[in-house]
Amino acid sequence: MSTETIQPLPGRRAVYPIESERQDGQQTPAPVKPKIPPWLKKNPFPSAWLSTANAAVGQVRGRATAQAKRQVTAAVTKATEDAVAMWMAPLKATPKGRVKRRTRK
Repeated sequence: MSTETIQPLPGRRAVYPIESERQDGQQTPAPVKPKIPPWLKKNPFPSAWLSTANAAVGQVRGRATAQAKRQVTAAVTKATEDAVAMWMAPLKATPKGRVKRRTRK
């Protein structure tokens, strides 16, 4: 590091990149956190309530979706069976009448 003193721009404070490079030996003050009014702070209770409600709604939605899929599958299966039965009915062999046995006289 050079021995020159750091001169700030007019109207600006000097910026020291590393503490050890400060010429006056003082440390920079810690940043001050702004005070947040209580009505603007996060409330954990509605967050927990919403999280639980979201989980319950997701569970109900999953069950409803599964039931809808089961119903669609059953309807498609029945329609397929009915269509196949309709087309195959003429090809089915008709049962013959019952043949009576001859009895001895």
